[in-house]
Amino acid sequence: MGTEQLNPLPLGKCEQCHKTFDGTRFALWYDFIKKRRSCEHLVCGPCRGSMSSWQRPLCPNSRCQKRFSSIHEALCPDTASTNDFFLFINYSWTGRITKEELAAWYTANFCVEFEDAMAIINGKWHLWDVPKNRSFLQLGWFRSQDQGDLDQEEFETVQPFLAESLSRSLAAGATAFAEPAAQAERIAPTDAMALVRPSTEVDGSVLSGGLAASSATVPTDFVEPEGKGLKRSRSAVADDFADGMLRRVEQKTLSDSYELQQQLGDNSDEGRKWFDFFDRDKSGELEKDELTAALLKTFLGSHKVTREQITSIVDSIWDAIDTDGSGSVHFDEFQTLRGAVIAQLNHERASQAVARIFSRDLCG
Repeated sequence: MGTEQLNPLPLGKCEQCHKTFDGTRFALWYDFIKKRRSCEHLVCGPCRGSMSSWQRPLCPNSRCQKRFSSIHEALCPDTASTNDFFLFINYSWTGRITKEELAAWYTANFCVEFEDAMAIINGKWHLWDVPKNRSFLQLGWFRSQDQGDLDQEEFETVQPFLAESLSRSLAAGATAFAEPAAQAERIAPTDAMALVRPSTEVDGSVLSGGLAASSATVPTDFVEPEGKGLKRSRSAVADDFADGMLRRVEQKTLSDSYELQQQLGDNSDEGRKWFDFFDRDKSGELEKDELTAALLKTFLGSHKVTREQITSIVDSIWDAIDTDGSGSVHFDEFQTLRGAVIAQLNHERASQAVARIFSRDLCG
């Protein structure tokens, strides 16, 4: 299903040396045995050798900088098992593959912009993401329609498409590498020497090819990182700062989400602390908008949800939990919803635990 391909894409580049891959690609692994990657980025063979001895093993991508423990060959979609390649693509370790993770695979393996990768994926998504409806009583309150990401069963139709994409590009890349080599063999030594231009010194600096530097070609917004000897633009520094701030916000959101989920699942007070925290007006009841905001804040960090999705869920179950029709939910009525939420969370944790055990057994 949906295996027809676009034209071969140009191969991607190593994150360390920025040279085009010649076929072999290596991934940065957090736990190679469990097939858990540190990030989506790839490096080439020569850089793998030098990076293995780094005292601070961090991804060379300045926007990533994730720590890795080892460097092993990247899994190929045409040789890896569906389970292993699913884990390879799902580097966020959520148990569900998103469009963004598929796009990250494309941008790491090919010289293609993220938007172009998303365009490829969006063109096939309706063939891959098959909605599965689940009722409220079957632990489906939180994901009443299983749509928007891929489970392993759905991913089985995606892997052949990725395999074909990579094999075509590798074949085209091999041809492209072979042509310059053949042309070089036909060049006589004297001709080859004529192609080398002497270096020319301009204002105390050496520029290859005899090209003079001009003020129009020299960026003026560079800063010198202390002790590095490398120049980076102020815009790059600003981007790194913004990325760092964004990561801290995401970490805080995730931490708050887990703390609220623990309060919600606290059987000692039946979730009273959680309930009172979101009962802003201290009325002893949660109105529909209060409940929507509470659920959004509780799950926004740990689940891929939007306010629209939470609003739709609350609207669909409101009559079932507002049993007296008062337009708000008091603490006793809230227990019905709380029980369903805790059951869903326990089900998700159990599924993830089984997946980890299954992965460990397969890996020996």
